[in-house]
Amino acid sequence: MKPPRYLPQGPYDFTLESIKSIPEKCGIFALFNEEGCVRIGQASDLRSRMVKLFEKPDDCVKQHWPTSVEIEPCSPFEIEKRWAMFKRGLHLRGIHPVCGQES
Repeated sequence: MKPPRYLPQGPYDFTLESIKSIPEKCGIFALFNEEGCVRIGQASDLRSRMVKLFEKPDDCVKQHWPTSVEIEPCSPFEIEKRWAMFKRGLHLRGIHPVCGQES
């Protein structure tokens, strides 16, 4: 049985090779490991943000190393609306990222 998806694109493996296929677009992201949601956030450039998290992870990401990432590219004009809807959807499902969220 496949795990549920939370965003329309992905999952991408959280490897440098796979991350490099993520578009260089504005959007929102969610990182997951086998236990659940690690971190959510928004970025002006999804690919560069994922590369940065992979190459220079903070302590929480190191401890709960993600295995996959899902994304939703969107325009800078839509991001706040999509971000709010995504966070609300996770909250309604009782999903709380262990490393919190980036805004």
